[in-house]
Amino acid sequence: MSKPPPKPAKPGQVKVFRALFTFDPRTPDELYFEEGDILYISDTSDSNWWKGTCRGRTGLIPSNYVAEQAESIDNPMHEAAKRGNLSWLRECLDNKVGINGLDKAGNTALYWGCHGGHRDVVELLLSQPNCEINQQNKLGDTALHAAAWKGYSDIVEMLLNRNARTDVLNNEKKTALQMATNAQCASLLKRKQGSAALEKQQVQGFSPVLCVLSSRYSSGHGHKAVTAVDTVTKPLQQWTRSQSRYSSGHGHKAVTAVDTVTKPLQQWTRSQSRYSSGHGHKAGPLKSECEASYGR
Repeated sequence: MSKPPPKPAKPGQVKVFRALFTFDPRTPDELYFEEGDILYISDTSDSNWWKGTCRGRTGLIPSNYVAEQAESIDNPMHEAAKRGNLSWLRECLDNKVGINGLDKAGNTALYWGCHGGHRDVVELLLSQPNCEINQQNKLGDTALHAAAWKGYSDIVEMLLNRNARTDVLNNEKKTALQMATNAQCASLLKRKQGSAALEKQQVQGFSPVLCVLSSRYSSGHGHKAVTAVDTVTKPLQQWTRSQSRYSSGHGHKAVTAVDTVTKPLQQWTRSQSRYSSGHGHKAGPLKSECEASYGR
C-alpha cells in the first residue's frame, strides 16, 4: 500500500525531504537527484509537478515521487543546529527554510544551537535579521535559559550582546540567571541585569548620577553615595569660590550656578541615607528639588 501524499506546503513555507532513490529526469525542466540527497520543495501549486531545489539546482519533481520515494524531514533547521552541522544550516537558510519554526516542544533552531554549545551555529543564526531571540518553548525556556543552564558563557555573552532579555521567567518562575550553572555565566547575566535597570531609570527621566545613587540607596549603602557626591561637589564649590575671590569678572555667578546643582544633590543624598531605614517619604521634597536642578 502506497504512502498518502504529503501535505502541500503552505505559501512561503519550504518542505524538506530526503530522496530514497535516484531520479533520472526525462526533460530539461525536471530535477536530477540521487539517493540520500536533500530536496527543498518550495512550490506545490501544481498537483502533479512540484518545484524543488537540490544541490543548488532548481527544477520540477513529480509529486507522486515525493509521496512514494522520499522521506519527509521535519524541522531540518533544528536538526542541523542540534548536530552543529553548519553547512546544512547554511543550505537551509539559502533555501528559505523558516528560521523561527518550532518543533513539538516549542523549541527554535537557535535554542538547540545554544543548548548544544555550537558557537558557530549560534553566530550564524543571530546574524539573520529576523531571528527571534526571546522565543519561549513549552517549558517557558528561552535560548538564554538553555545556554546559562548548560554553562556556555561564550554563547550567553553572544546572546546578551544581541539584547536577549534577562527578565523572562520560565514555567518554574526562573530567569536565566537563576538557571546558570557556573560563575562566569552568572556574572555576565548579573552585569547585564544591572545595566538594564540603569537604562530603565534613565528612560524614566533620572540623570546618570541619580541612577547610580538610587541603585546604591536601594541596597542600603546610602552613606557611600554621600561620600561619592562630596568627592565631586566640594572641590567644585571651593574652586568656584576661589575664582570669584581673585577674578575681576563675575565669579559670584558661577558660585550661584554650582550651588544650585550641588547643594540639592548633597541634601538629597544625605536625606536618602538618613531616611533609608523607613522614612523615605521625608526625603521626597529634597529629591524633587534635586531632580529639578540636576536634570530629571
